[in-house]
Amino acid sequence: MRALLPAFVAMLTLSFWQPAIARDYGPNLGAFYRTCSGCERYDTQGFKDYARQIGIALAPTVGPIHSLGGSGFELSLTTGMSPVSRGGDYWTADDTGRPGVASNPGDLFVTSQVRLRKGLPYGFRIGGSVTPLHDSRLWGVGLEVAWAFVDGYRKAPDIGIVASVGTLIGSDDFLMIQVSPALVISKRFGIAGLFHLAPYVAYNLLYVNASTHPTSTYRGGTEPLLFAFDPKHIVRHRGILGIDALASFVVVGFEMSIDFVDAHMTYAVKVGAEF
Repeated sequence: MRALLPAFVAMLTLSFWQPAIARDYGPNLGAFYRTCSGCERYDTQGFKDYARQIGIALAPTVGPIHSLGGSGFELSLTTGMSPVSRGGDYWTADDTGRPGVASNPGDLFVTSQVRLRKGLPYGFRIGGSVTPLHDSRLWGVGLEVAWAFVDGYRKAPDIGIVASVGTLIGSDDFLMIQVSPALVISKRFGIAGLFHLAPYVAYNLLYVNASTHPTSTYRGGTEPLLFAFDPKHIVRHRGILGIDALASFVVVGFEMSIDFVDAHMTYAVKVGAEF
């Protein structure tokens, strides 16, 4: 464990370090207030689309469902990648003074999720995570609980559920709550006595509740224009496929998800330790 700690700290530092690029994924909420002739004042669909993309980018990974044991821990760092869909006009400023929601947006949301999980008796585990979204002020903070109700049988897979709940910090006016339950099937097995593999599949229901506080924007005048969005409910159904590899106490993994509606895919690479 002592030998792994410097490498983990180095990866954590590199993951959080970002080059000096003039990019900021915001949000500048004024992008969702229109003043063009004949337009609806509130760009509700644009707000929901942005919230959906941020919610997916910050959604926690799932991982295998096998028990960590009553005294086990897992500490991991996961780099997540989610493509940015910039089809909405809210991404760019227009000639009426409406700003873009982001400054110089790229093609990929990148996150670094630090997670600690604690095993409990009877196949349960609990955990918590923090997930910054790079090139923004936004962080996801979440808690999770999991139960492997089929666990440890030689000829049967491990089956269980994991449920997480999280919120968003870093923005004064943009509010978000995430609820993410998943049904997971996984199986850990040894390879030549050297290491273990744990492939898994899962169905994930991702629910995002997004809203704003009353916020202001300007359109050339001296008086602010006040507006707010009531809670918007976003539900996504996703399939998840992944694999973990464990050698001694070092664990590495890969996970991908696909949205059943629009085929949006995300990817994640994990390194950590079980002890």
